[in-house]
Amino acid sequence: MANKTIGHVKCLECGEQSEVRMSEKNNFAYHVCPGCGNQSFCRSRGCSDGLLNRMEPVGQAGKDEPVKEVNDGFFN
Repeated sequence: MANKTIGHVKCLECGEQSEVRMSEKNNFAYHVCPGCGNQSFCRSRGCSDGLLNRMEPVGQAGKDEPVKEVNDGFFN
């Protein structure tokens, strides 16, 4: 099953907009940058909550794109 993009944050490596997703395995947030390929996974509830608080939710601030399904093969 594919994980959904729920928001966006600035990539820590390249500064481009990365996608925030929720892991179906442990329900923690993580982000994936399509620009540089960086993936950052939260391993605690505190980290996940911090990422969720920093993200810009999909559909807000002029980003009227729908939540999209992604299949990166990582959790499948």
